Amino acid sequence: MKHNKIFSLLAAGMALLGMTSCADDNDSNPVLNTAPTTFVLNTPTMSEQYIELSEDNTVTLSWSQPDYTFAALATYYIQVGVVGNGDAITWCDDLLETTYTTCKADVSGEEIAMAINAADGFKADEDYRDMGVRAIAMRVHSAILDGENNDIPITKIVSNTVIFKKMQSFKAIKAPKKMWIIGACGGWTEPSEGSREALVDWVINETGVGTGIYQGTYEIPAGNFQFRIYSALTGWDGGASIGSQEADSNKDITLTGGVYDGDATIPGKGNWQVAGWEGGTVRITLNMNTKKVKFEQL
Repeated sequence: MKHNKIFSLLAAGMALLGMTSCADDNDSNPVLNTAPTTFVLNTPTMSEQYIELSEDNTVTLSWSQPDYTFAALATYYIQVGVVGNGDAITWCDDLLETTYTTCKADVSGEEIAMAINAADGFKADEDYRDMGVRAIAMRVHSAILDGENNDIPITKIVSNTVIFKKMQSFKAIKAPKKMWIIGACGGWTEPSEGSREALVDWVINETGVGTGIYQGTYEIPAGNFQFRIYSALTGWDGGASIGSQEADSNKDITLTGGVYDGDATIPGKGNWQVAGWEGGTVRITLNMNTKKVKFEQL
């Protein structure tokens, strides 16, 4: 589970692991020695009612905080499944993309439908079939994140399952994700929703659903090889920037033999730049799994 909440959760992760430089403070720092055992997803009254999912509606869920023994800042993930014969549940392998840090969520109907269709094995629009009104299962995963934005294993716990007895899905197929190249090459257009159309030529697409690898080919004008990558159009300081380093400064790189392989800092603000760039076509590959980038002059 990878999500952009690193800085706000770093302190919680450090406290959890008892990492402190002051030995005298150890008694006051919360340390979790055993995994939580209690985590309850409440059954909403609407679970008995007919629910027709759409792009615009939501399903409200609420739950208790797991018994971490101290006031922990946890991250919550929703999982959706389809109830089949004998009440067997086929869970969608992927958790919903939107995560939460409070014990209540208005969950997107579109996200739920995408998960239902994924559980049904529909991978493209042409695969979709209307499966009618069915029972749909939901549960919540909880974890505290460390400074690398990963789940701390001992903090992970899954809630009980709630069944929505009469839910109608629709054709919402999960597609590969996209990111945006933001920099001098595109005129430093702001990474905001209002700029979506202006950035259409600077989209970098995931190679397939869930691969975590993004690739695109771009014509970068002379003198304009300077950019970073944004995973969402949430503004300059929305936490979605992926760059060459943590510092908000440029990193000069060299394409040796027309190729550069290097690290990507997530999140990061530093720009990759080539001094004296004469212009040309470049294939950009970002691997979110290894946190690496590759630039190839074609």
